[in-house]
Amino acid sequence: MNGLNLNIKYNISTEMEESIKRIETKLNKLSVPTSVKKKNLLLKTKVRSVASSLAIENISVSETNIEEIDKGNKVIEDENNVLSVKNALYLYNHIEDFNYLKEEDLIKAHMILMKYFEDDNGGYRKHGEDIKKGNKLIYVAPDLVIV
Repeated sequence: MNGLNLNIKYNISTEMEESIKRIETKLNKLSVPTSVKKKNLLLKTKVRSVASSLAIENISVSETNIEEIDKGNKVIEDENNVLSVKNALYLYNHIEDFNYLKEEDLIKAHMILMKYFEDDNGGYRKHGEDIKKGNKLIYVAPDLVIV
């Protein structure tokens, strides 16, 4: 192995050992209250849920930017992406107000998500939709024809 000696032994001085013990003692004293852990976990869950939901629509916003938008801070991001994040965060924060079994609630949720983007938000689409992967068109849903 190119003459490398992999059996290197390290000597730790008494002074280094004492420093390690002091650091370990201080680290063991650190604790994060359960309420703070829960708050951080809920925030991370919300941010990841929003990021995943937007990714389905081919909207890529970093989790850091989603957190900043949630805090009301400005970010460097496409305006439509910011609006999409704000819509998704609003819906996420009010999800308790919706019953997923009610058609009217589903339509109301769609209206919130598509606010500023679709003429027919809050109702069934009356036009075709396409799905892209990157710039490549992979599916086109037909226009709705009511007879």
